[in-house]
Amino acid sequence: MECGIKSGNWLLSKASLYSTSAEFDGKVYERLYYDTIASIPTNWVSKNYLNTDDKKKYTTKDHMMKPQFGGKFLMDNPDIWLGSFEKFLEWSMRFSMVIPVTKEENTRLRVDTNYIPLEETYAYAGIQLFENSGVGYGATPYDPFKDLPEIFKKYQKEYLKKKAYD
Repeated sequence: MECGIKSGNWLLSKASLYSTSAEFDGKVYERLYYDTIASIPTNWVSKNYLNTDDKKKYTTKDHMMKPQFGGKFLMDNPDIWLGSFEKFLEWSMRFSMVIPVTKEENTRLRVDTNYIPLEETYAYAGIQLFENSGVGYGATPYDPFKDLPEIFKKYQKEYLKKKAYD
C-alpha cells in the first residue's frame, strides 16, 4: 500500500475517491488489503445466528467494517497511518472485526448494502444484533458502530455521494 501511495499510482487510479484520472485501476491495493485482513471476533451476533442450530452449515462471519472499503479509505488517507505501523494496525483491527451471522444475512449485507452508510447496513438488511451471551439484552443494530471515527464517517459520506452520481 505504501508503494502505491509513494509512487503516485493510487492518486492516478479510478479507485481513489480523490482522483480525477483513470490511468490506473488501483483496486489491486484494496484487494491486497482485503486478502491480508484478519478476523477478530466481537461481542456481537445476529439474532438469527443465535437461533440457528447447525451453525457450521448455516452461518459465517461478516466483516462488519467492509475491509475492501477500509483499504480504499486507508489509501486515500495515508496521513492517518503512513509512517506509523502502530496506527496502521489500529485501523486494520477495526476493519478486521467480525460478527457471526447466517449465510443468508451475509449475502444481504454483501449485495444489498453497497451504497448504504456502514452504521445503517445491519438495520437496512433487517439484521438485529445482540451482545453474545448477554442476558436480557435488547436488539441494538447501531451499537457496534457508535464509535466510528469522524474522519471515516466524513470519507464514507463523500464516497457515497460520489457513487450516487456515477
